[in-house]
Amino acid sequence: MLIEKDDLQTKSEIVQHHHQKRWQCMFDPEKTFIIDNDTNYRKRRIKESIYSIVNKSINRHNIIDDSWNNLLHKETTTIKKSIEIKKTLHFKKTS
Repeated sequence: MLIEKDDLQTKSEIVQHHHQKRWQCMFDPEKTFIIDNDTNYRKRRIKESIYSIVNKSINRHNIIDDSWNNLLHKETTTIKKSIEIKKTLHFKKTS
């Protein structure tokens, strides 16, 4: 796992964040899960951007058009509920 290698030269955003916060990052790899996937690169990047914006993630994301902001603001609760359902399902499968 990249975070365990702790290589500052990596492109891993979590490792870079870990260094920037001087090892004060409370990231728990046991609680991670995949929110969504898509084989279409463009769609996947848009989804990553939406999830990163809604969750105020440390992830750098593609800049999306400002016209999305109102929709994202309006649908934040719904998107977060969807993520929570996926999280619950993931951990039910793994336990």
